[in-house]
Amino acid sequence: EGEHARLGVVFATVLRHSYALALVTMMAWAVTYHSWMTLVFLLTACVLWNVPNTRKACLYTSPLVVGYAEALLVIQYIFCLRLNDHEIPMYAPGSKMPLSQIGLMKPRHYPACIPLIVEICYAVPFFLTMRLFFRERYFSQNGQLRPSRYGTFEGVQRRRTLSLDKSSQNLIMKLLVKYWIYVCALVILLVSIRNPVTAYGILYMVFFCTLICLVLISWRLTRGLLVTYWFLVSLISVVVLLSVYIYQFPQVPEWWHSVTGLSDE
Repeated sequence: EGEHARLGVVFATVLRHSYALALVTMMAWAVTYHSWMTLVFLLTACVLWNVPNTRKACLYTSPLVVGYAEALLVIQYIFCLRLNDHEIPMYAPGSKMPLSQIGLMKPRHYPACIPLIVEICYAVPFFLTMRLFFRERYFSQNGQLRPSRYGTFEGVQRRRTLSLDKSSQNLIMKLLVKYWIYVCALVILLVSIRNPVTAYGILYMVFFCTLICLVLISWRLTRGLLVTYWFLVSLISVVVLLSVYIYQFPQVPEWWHSVTGLSDE
């Protein structure tokens, strides 16, 4: 019974934080299948990561994300059918732009079931998050507290089990709060020193040096400016990520060169 109760607590904790897995899955889907339609996933994930209450925003947007994912699955299923190029063309009508850039991909060099299986696996965290959203809304509308047991993992939970899990969570949170800033600073440093040198790499080096100077000057000043500092770092990171993602489309480099006159270097 004790192991059963502990398993229920672990499952409830994982389900409660499943929104983070959904956000990571959005970014993984966008990177795996590079297209304008999956750019929506990347943009949505970047926005949700930076809102004050990420969990609440992710839960409330989960029905829209699930609907969009289902639409992509249906489109991919249609394009996986054994139809010729006249029935399902590979290029947009009246242009030479391949439909794969939009997200309408016809598998030719691998079995048609592979992209469907991968995308279905990517969609599972979205359904899990939406289920969590409707479950918590149901308990909230009925005036009940948030349940700590889910699905088949219901049973009597001992106070000792709950206290142990609570203490473990508090320990993990204390470690993250204390040392996560060092992890982020190391990531900024690694991005800024890689070759070749880029404009955003120089900008990350400026952020890293600014953080070091703030820590050396005054820790109280550093704590007061951390929210603004990390907001700027997150904003620049989102802009860089979206810019690199969009620049990989074939028509974008030519348009960028014609507008700015800058070369690839």
